[in-house]
Amino acid sequence: MRYPALLALIVVALISAYFAFVVVPADVGIPFDDSVVHGLSLFLLTLLTAAAFPAMRLWTIVLVLAGIGGVVEGLQALEIIGRAASWSDWLADVLGIGIAAVIVALARNGARAEQLS
Repeated sequence: MRYPALLALIVVALISAYFAFVVVPADVGIPFDDSVVHGLSLFLLTLLTAAAFPAMRLWTIVLVLAGIGGVVEGLQALEIIGRAASWSDWLADVLGIGIAAVIVALARNGARAEQLS
């Protein structure tokens, strides 16, 4: 485990949770679609998780984060949260995770190839 990456992961996860459950998107004044924020957040969380836990299998990271994205959307469907669930937000999560996973896979394969030579 790498502590600077773990610290960054915790900070980004807390910020993401705050925006997912506390801040209503209209309050933030973001100039682009909410799905973009979803994709970017999960992209960053994937990179940070892979950096914090380099021995963790990439598929484990992908499945856990995609599951978390689904749970967040499910929780947002609850009236007490005051948000609306959206399939497009979850698909943006999965897209961000997928793009980051490709980058991590290429980086890990490059590092392995370099160790072998």
